[in-house]
Amino acid sequence: MDHILLGCPYSKEVWEKALMLNPGINLPDTTQALFLNWMKLAPFHLDKKTLLQSAWRWSPKAICWKIWLERNNRIFRDKENQSSKIASQARAILGEALEHNSGLSNSMQLSKEESIWLTNIVPNHQNRPSASQVIKADWEIRLEETRFDSWRESLNETCLFFDGASKGNPGKAGSGGVLIRANGTIMSSYHWGLGTESNNIAEYCGLLQCLRIANSKGINTLSVFGDSRMLIQVLIKKKHPVQVKLALLYHKIQIICKKFHSISFYHILRGMNSLADKEANKGALLNRGTLNVDGTDSRCDIP
Repeated sequence: MDHILLGCPYSKEVWEKALMLNPGINLPDTTQALFLNWMKLAPFHLDKKTLLQSAWRWSPKAICWKIWLERNNRIFRDKENQSSKIASQARAILGEALEHNSGLSNSMQLSKEESIWLTNIVPNHQNRPSASQVIKADWEIRLEETRFDSWRESLNETCLFFDGASKGNPGKAGSGGVLIRANGTIMSSYHWGLGTESNNIAEYCGLLQCLRIANSKGINTLSVFGDSRMLIQVLIKKKHPVQVKLALLYHKIQIICKKFHSISFYHILRGMNSLADKEANKGALLNRGTLNVDGTDSRCDIP
């Protein structure tokens, strides 16, 4: 194992090309020593919870993983790749992991050498905002149900709860939601049949339709609650989804959000979203495009 990952000439080439350090570092003889002492081998000053520190800390895992896959590729498929390709793949999976970890801040005090090394892994790191600029301390609600209801009523404004369901992901899907007055009574509820869709599509559609209903009722101030952490993060950070259909729905949601005087988004646990969850499951039983608002069916095409 140690020879395959660290000792053989091919592996040494992969390490050299993946790390892109000049001069290079002297790797330990064993994988145990590698992971125990890796942070001490860093040629940079590493602050905690930064892109640079995480890039260095995760590097050996990505490199060892790609070397091991190449070993299996040669044994079981009788195929081999050049060391430069394996090194490039290791940097690619490392960069992808870092790009999707929005909790890591961007240090703006990197030396020239540090910046060059990090750019090879995360090309857009200099344009990345600090986590403190995009994460709100109160956007995730973690309360017991009774305390949550009291806290929600203390907002003294209309609350929107939305959800999406997909039986198979993708599978038979539906969206649903409820509007609750400041005093806790239900103002409106709906469920919508989506046909065969993914869970993410169902969540986006659930929010879009609920916002449409709230806007049609002349509501100006709105608190929005959903148990899809991914979607709530997208809305708070205004990060455009990559998938085309999600991007279209996101664009429609952004347009309708501008019609409200004030709108806030919160992520809640699934147990706090039981009313919207029931509506979404009802929607999954409807035919595609059938919309039921307050007990009345109508036709509504899926975006």
